[in-house]
Amino acid sequence: MIVVKLKGGLGNQMFQYALARSLSFSMNRAFRLDKSYLDDKTLRHDFTIRNYELNVFNIPTIQWASRADINRAFGRGRSWLECRINTIRQKFFPYCIYQQRFFHFDPEVLHIPSRSYVDGYWQSYKYFQDIAPQIRQDYSFTQPMNNRSQEIAQRIEGCCAVSIHIRRGDYVSNLIANQHHGICSKDYYLKGIELIKRRVENPYFFFFSDDPQWVVQNFTIDEHSEVISHNQGKDAYQDMQLMSQCNHHIIANSTFSWWGAWLNDSLHKIVIAPNQWFTDRSVNTNDLFPKDWLRI
Repeated sequence: MIVVKLKGGLGNQMFQYALARSLSFSMNRAFRLDKSYLDDKTLRHDFTIRNYELNVFNIPTIQWASRADINRAFGRGRSWLECRINTIRQKFFPYCIYQQRFFHFDPEVLHIPSRSYVDGYWQSYKYFQDIAPQIRQDYSFTQPMNNRSQEIAQRIEGCCAVSIHIRRGDYVSNLIANQHHGICSKDYYLKGIELIKRRVENPYFFFFSDDPQWVVQNFTIDEHSEVISHNQGKDAYQDMQLMSQCNHHIIANSTFSWWGAWLNDSLHKIVIAPNQWFTDRSVNTNDLFPKDWLRI
C-alpha cells in the first residue's frame, strides 16, 4: 500500500495525486491519500491554510489513509535507506517513510518499496509523464460552470485566447509565502505578451488574477483583453478550467496556472513560464517544466 500525503492548494494536491496514481500504475498496487494535514487546522501551517480540493475532478474513488495507516508509518516506519538495505526486515517494519529530498525530479521515488509513506510536493511532469493521458482523464472537470464562466468559455472558443495568470494574494500578504515564492514582475508579463504577439496572429488576452484591481492599474485593458475576477471561493477552480481552454498561456510562479497550461493538450500551444520560480535562485526547477515551454 502506498500512502501519499496531501498538502498545499489545488495545484500542489494535483501533483501529489498524480505521483500516487503513477506509483499505483507502475507497482500495480493500491494507494491511499492522507489528508490529515489539510483537515487539522490546529497544525502550524507555513503558508496559507488549505482544504481538500480534488473533488472537482473526475478522478476514481479515493481510498483515504486511516489513522492506523498513519500510525504504522510513523510508529514503526524506517527510513528509505534502511528499507533498501534491510529488505528482509520489511515484514516487521511494513512502512518506509520517503520524504522529498530536493525540488527537482527524483527518480528514486518511482522505485520505493510497495509499502511506503510519501511526503513531498513532487512538482515535475516527469513523475507522471508515462501516464499523462490517464492523468488528463482524471483531471477532467465534472462540476458545471457558473453562468459567467460559461459565457467566457464561449468567447475563449471563438478567438485565439491567451491566458495570463497574475498571482498576488497570499504571495503578497503572507510574509512566509512572499519570502519563499516572491511574485512575478510586471516586466515579466510585458515580455511574455510581446513574445506572444510576435508569434500569434490576433491574440486575445484573458487576465486571471486574485488582485484584478492591480491588473487594471498596471496593464492596458482594451478591446483585445479582459480581466476575469468573478470566480471566488468554491468556484476558484473554474479559473483553471478556463485557462485550460485557452490556446496559449503566460503562467505565474504558481502550480495553479502550471496545471491550467498543462491540461491544454494542444501540440501547438505556447506556454511562457517565469525563469525564477522561487526567490531562492539556487533551487533547481529545470524538471518542473516540459521541454517545449519557454522560460523568460
